[in-house]
Amino acid sequence: IILHFHSVCSQDPLWPAGARIRGMADVSAAVREGSAWSPNPAAPEHPDGIRYNFSVSNPWLLEGALAMSASLLIPVRGVLAGAGVHTFGDALHSESVVMGNLSFSRGNTSVGFRSEYHQFRTEGFRTQGLFSWSAGSITRLGSKLSVGAAASGMIQAAVNGTNQRIVPQFMAGFQLEPSEGLIVAMDAHKRPDRPAGLRAGIEYRFARNVFARFGMGTQPQAIAAGLGYRLRRLSIDHAFRFTEAAGGSVHVTAAYRIAISRPG
Repeated sequence: IILHFHSVCSQDPLWPAGARIRGMADVSAAVREGSAWSPNPAAPEHPDGIRYNFSVSNPWLLEGALAMSASLLIPVRGVLAGAGVHTFGDALHSESVVMGNLSFSRGNTSVGFRSEYHQFRTEGFRTQGLFSWSAGSITRLGSKLSVGAAASGMIQAAVNGTNQRIVPQFMAGFQLEPSEGLIVAMDAHKRPDRPAGLRAGIEYRFARNVFARFGMGTQPQAIAAGLGYRLRRLSIDHAFRFTEAAGGSVHVTAAYRIAISRPG
């Protein structure tokens, strides 16, 4: 059994992506992650047991706002089931997301599906809700190259007559490992309200347990950098990200894992 806890301090409450992804400018179409909240539903890595995730964020986007998320990953014979909850906001306005994620692997390909329920609450107005569905896949082509694609929010169903919508997005890209300790990733992404954009990121392990990251992107224009540190049970990731729309943001993820080996 693996118990996995992490806390995140982020200026972006809209999605609980970790500091590793933020440090590479959000490039994520083919980048595998250890969380059910990975932008690509096929990206969560299969743990050797059950993995719990807990996050607390101070978004800094709205004064006094608090963001929290928690998730659970359970692998069963090649199928990885995940569930999670994420909430942020304040007394005037808050938004919550409840998520279910299912992914499985066949050969070199992983496929994932995610269902989300979004709830919007504003003081003095009726609480509104929205269901959305996402899907993605990642295929490993040899030992060094992976390709991936994901579509998020492409299908939506309103609850209580809400006029709220989340912005759908499609992304496709690759991850290359040209040498041990080096990862280069790039993806293209498209939203209906913006022209297509590109994101590129790099991660380099320059010591046994220390990682450096850098990334750039367009739509919006973004630049990011980060550091990561890994011990046997503790990992800490830090990123600084600047976008033309939101300005600078700081992201910190601390994770502690408790592993209980199975007898025999």
